[in-house]
Amino acid sequence: MKQKIVHCYEKLVMRVSIAADQFGKLPVGRQCLWVFLFLLFVIVCNLQFIAKSGDAIHKWFLIRVFLENGTFLPLQPDHHLLRWGLIWPAVAFCKLFGYSIYLYYLYPILCYCAGGLVLFLLARRILSAAMAPLVVLLYAFYPVIIHEGTQFLPMVPATVWILLTLLVTLRFIDGKQRQSWLMAVAGGCLVIAYGCKETSFFWAPGIFLFLAFAPAEKYCFRWKKVHLTPGMLLFFFCCIAGIGLETLILNGIYGCRLGRYELLCHTHLIVENQPEAPSVLEYLFSFLRQFRWDGKYYSFIPQNLSVALGCIAAFVLICHGDLRRRFLAVAFLGAYLCHCYIIFNIHPIVYPERVIHRYLIAVISVGMLLFCAALPILANWCRNGRKWRWALLLTAILLWILTSAIYTVNARLDDGNLFQLERMRQVVPAALRDGDAVGVVTERKKAEPNADGRVFPDKWGLLHLRCWGEVQMFFNIGEKGCVFTPYDSKRVVVWLTPPGNNRKEIILDQFSIVDRETESDR
Repeated sequence: MKQKIVHCYEKLVMRVSIAADQFGKLPVGRQCLWVFLFLLFVIVCNLQFIAKSGDAIHKWFLIRVFLENGTFLPLQPDHHLLRWGLIWPAVAFCKLFGYSIYLYYLYPILCYCAGGLVLFLLARRILSAAMAPLVVLLYAFYPVIIHEGTQFLPMVPATVWILLTLLVTLRFIDGKQRQSWLMAVAGGCLVIAYGCKETSFFWAPGIFLFLAFAPAEKYCFRWKKVHLTPGMLLFFFCCIAGIGLETLILNGIYGCRLGRYELLCHTHLIVENQPEAPSVLEYLFSFLRQFRWDGKYYSFIPQNLSVALGCIAAFVLICHGDLRRRFLAVAFLGAYLCHCYIIFNIHPIVYPERVIHRYLIAVISVGMLLFCAALPILANWCRNGRKWRWALLLTAILLWILTSAIYTVNARLDDGNLFQLERMRQVVPAALRDGDAVGVVTERKKAEPNADGRVFPDKWGLLHLRCWGEVQMFFNIGEKGCVFTPYDSKRVVVWLTPPGNNRKEIILDQFSIVDRETESDR
């Protein structure tokens, strides 16, 4: 029995190796086409409900306001409006193709496919043409990346531009820093990534640090092993110019002085309940902040394993890797440590917000590539030691694969899908247009009435109204509030349009229409 299992395993490995070699012999353009089509197939099969993420609806709502009013007013400036790298491409698609609820998916899908394609090109340079598809598979089926690829959120678009920055910089390093214009391109890519998510600039310190020590044939300044090249200066000035230009534009629009930073500090980074300042020892161990042990069941395991294996691989490659792999390792560690140590206030030291898995998509994507690059070195370490090394490595890999698979399957079962989206797209707008009563099931504790006995919509109520309701109706809700009625012992129905007068009633429970009846039927 054991011999049969070993024989089947060897046969499978041989066939996979042959297929990978044949794929690697294809022209680069054809390889990229197949990778793109594969990623497109995966993401289309995993499209989730439009309201799966609250932040995504906030950003989609901004586009609706702009398309209907020609301006973002009367919205107050917040961090959602600052995502110009996410907002404006979607506005352009709507202008080109007309407004449709399904255009919501176009930009995220393109960014998911483009991110996997750029990662594939990076893997070709770091690994080989035959091994690069393995990295694409890890990227394609990573649970949070699949989720982000179907939602209108900033990190997948930002990841595309971050990976492009790394790819262009790698080409600059391969040319011994002669082609300085490449770093102007890299700086431009990072500025666009910054336009999606400000933490994208966390990749700049590691890139700049490595270039200061990387081989160079011409430089502006040199001291021992450290040098400053024209390409490094171009990269620096492009980044500063991008931030400066954005700051001037935001200052002119919103009347602020410090642009994005000031707006973030007054909205997104407000700490309502001031926590105690961490001790010096706690701050020194801030690199552990990304490891979370909360969440439902196994959801934290893929994240923790991805970050841990990426960090281990980065240190291994810094010690034993070639120039290209060391570059990615240094850039990865620089971004990871910046995510851990960048702070909001100095007096006292305060962390602005909790760590969210989706913030680390770029870090995790590069970490998976680094782990694949370090795998031969780790395998050699296992061969030269005791059996527990193999057990440790294989357990980590199998645990990552198993929990990622369970996480993904569970999400497909629990999350809303396109069929529910299409039903709501047909039923809810017609109900709002006909004056029917539309209510959202809400936890009783989240529906606290004011002095007049009215409540404002909770998160899900706002989401559904932003998905399906008229924009002006949404603004009126803020003034009038909503009425509510009991639903069960723990929940109530918050009515976005009030019931009564024999109106038809539609009750929404997150992704489903759970009830539809007339007042006379009750």
